[in-house]
Amino acid sequence: MLFLESCKEDAYFTLKTRDVDWNLDSKNVIDKQIVDIDLLGANDLYVFDSLLLITGNNPAAQLKVYSTNSFSLLGSFCSAGRAKNEFNNPVNNGQQFYRNSKNEIIFPFIDNRFNVKEVNISQSLVKNSTVVDESVQCLDLLRGNFQILDNDINRTFENVYGARDKNDLYTASKYYIKSKDGEIEKELNVFPEVLKFTGITTYIPYYIGAIYKHPEKNIIVQPLQYMNYLLYFDLDNEKYFAVHKKGSLSFDDDISSFANVKMCFGSASVTSEYIFVIYDLNDDRKDPEMTDLLVFDWNGNKLAELKLNAYVYRIAFDEIHSKLYGLGYSEGNTDEGLFSFDFNELMSSLNK
Repeated sequence: MLFLESCKEDAYFTLKTRDVDWNLDSKNVIDKQIVDIDLLGANDLYVFDSLLLITGNNPAAQLKVYSTNSFSLLGSFCSAGRAKNEFNNPVNNGQQFYRNSKNEIIFPFIDNRFNVKEVNISQSLVKNSTVVDESVQCLDLLRGNFQILDNDINRTFENVYGARDKNDLYTASKYYIKSKDGEIEKELNVFPEVLKFTGITTYIPYYIGAIYKHPEKNIIVQPLQYMNYLLYFDLDNEKYFAVHKKGSLSFDDDISSFANVKMCFGSASVTSEYIFVIYDLNDDRKDPEMTDLLVFDWNGNKLAELKLNAYVYRIAFDEIHSKLYGLGYSEGNTDEGLFSFDFNELMSSLNK
């Protein structure tokens, strides 16, 4: 059965929205430490418990697992191929991990865009070989993104952008809760109509943004890539709202030129308390050798603004050591690097 839900009547955007201001002129700069590990072909990083995972394009080992205590290599997994425990062009969607009924660490790794496989990290480390539990077809990542709900690979929250209606016309982004075999449990009516636009050939980029799930709860946050919005979806309590940068472009505005639009939110990393998200990676930003970072909580409150003393484009937070890891580049160096940033002082202030 299909349900439509809306928080308020609005032609273009239904979520209750709170305006928040940030200026990123913070003098709070956190210095980097270089982490010396092999990054050849690396494209993303993840942290869960005391494990640091690096994914890359090495066909013999598309996933490497390190200790965050010593940075020693614990295992190399997910070789290229077509077997159950092999992968082609794999990605993890939204930094998601969870534990199964045996308390084993599961890393959902998407094989060739539309097949998600549960890589059992705990068993893979024990057997020194890639162990895959369950595998199911998923949303094609060229059409949108998703997060697994209730630690159940058969239940997902999906964001489909560039969807088509019954007349084969493009619509605004769609949001669904789906169960086994793609059955729609619920559709959330976030964007009833396409935003107003003139003079542009596509409006789809305005709706794009990665989605991240709370580690324990069915709460989703979506920082949009080209709009100053964070969308929140508390699915179990049916509470949906948005945070918007005061004075910036909104979904009620008439969009006339995509050329003038700046990138807003980039990579994020979430914990049970906080959302760390990169902001403004545009080439004309004030400090091109640094990275602006915003910290929010799951209630939509902006808690901190700071700068990382390196250009990073992917981040992952280590709760055990209160460190943020970043994949990127340092000043005067074109080689990719892995950096750590000490967040102990910041976390102490946030936890007061």
